[in-house]
Amino acid sequence: MERTREIGILKALGMKGRTVLLIFLGEAIIIGILGGAIGIGLGLGLAEVFARVGFAAIGQSAGGGAGIRPGAAVNQGTGLTISPVLTPSVFVGAFAFGIMVSVIFALYPAWRASKLKPVDALRYE
Repeated sequence: MERTREIGILKALGMKGRTVLLIFLGEAIIIGILGGAIGIGLGLGLAEVFARVGFAAIGQSAGGGAGIRPGAAVNQGTGLTISPVLTPSVFVGAFAFGIMVSVIFALYPAWRASKLKPVDALRYE
């Protein structure tokens, strides 16, 4: 709704509804790529922080042990280990999920924008 006048101008200049739809979906894909990359980075960073700092407090009540991996945080009291793992399949899945969510939530607004008539869009506001 915020870009109704912009859409009206584009359509008045002769842009087809399909082109407007593709512009909106292209923007959604770019936002999904950026969101996925930021989400993966923050998730991995927070997992590392939790493994190194937060796990010591939680691990006091946990028992048992696990194999020690290089670079993993080990709770000295119990020998319990936690280490974040980012496999290629998890990376691709998280990235695809970010793009998918962005595109799904952009479909309806993009479709509505592509159906606007130039006169109605220019008259809006």
